[in-house]
Amino acid sequence: MTTGPRSSSLPETSQSQCGQASQEPPTDELRDDTESSDSEQESEPELPGDVKEPRPTTSSRKYAVPKGPNGISRSRDKGPVQPGLKTFPRTQFGTRKRAFNSSWYKDNSWLEYSESQDSTYCFACRHFSLPNTSESAFTSQAGFCNWKKALLKDSGFKLHSKADHHFNAMYAWNEYQRSVDGNSSMLDVTDEERKKKVEENCAYIKTIADVLLLTATQNIAQRGHRESDESQNKGHFLVILDEIAKHDPLIEKRMTACSNAI
Repeated sequence: MTTGPRSSSLPETSQSQCGQASQEPPTDELRDDTESSDSEQESEPELPGDVKEPRPTTSSRKYAVPKGPNGISRSRDKGPVQPGLKTFPRTQFGTRKRAFNSSWYKDNSWLEYSESQDSTYCFACRHFSLPNTSESAFTSQAGFCNWKKALLKDSGFKLHSKADHHFNAMYAWNEYQRSVDGNSSMLDVTDEERKKKVEENCAYIKTIADVLLLTATQNIAQRGHRESDESQNKGHFLVILDEIAKHDPLIEKRMTACSNAI
């Protein structure tokens, strides 16, 4: 990918680096530095069809932080870094000075910006690219910063968005988000149910304790001769609980459950 001329007054990114893909092999170094060179060559079989389906949540490959400056995302869980600065550094392109525009985030959710490099990167491709995917300007250390060509139809953001490797990475990112959101929802529901159950148990135990305390302080016999539902005299303890159950749905529910269990 070619870039426009850069001003020599900006030390963050040089004209020779910005927007150019690095020559370093990016393949499995971005994913797992613990595998041997032999195992790196044995890639997983591709799925049929044009769309390859990565499995970011079930992959056994060790995740490593991808290339890029420290100012952008280091984890796939936090999303792209998109600072909304009032003014961005301006760079000379021919007779005009151009700068990054934060409004570009709206149409490119994958876009992230590095303040230290004054360059842009692709969050999806950096964190969710398939193994052996070739490096592009948006995944390189220098990033993409040719603002003159950023919005052109045949280059910049639009050209990157049309690439197959970007499409695959976006699909994997979306699936990863769905998996994380689904797990969070299930945990929230489980936690609410557990909290409700604990509250009900506490209320039931407190009621039983109050009845026991009442019968004890009043020196009332707690148990009757027969405590079955058919008995006319089940004892003061169960009779009092039956009266409370008429006005408390929770106690009624527990008393019914106890009767069914007998």
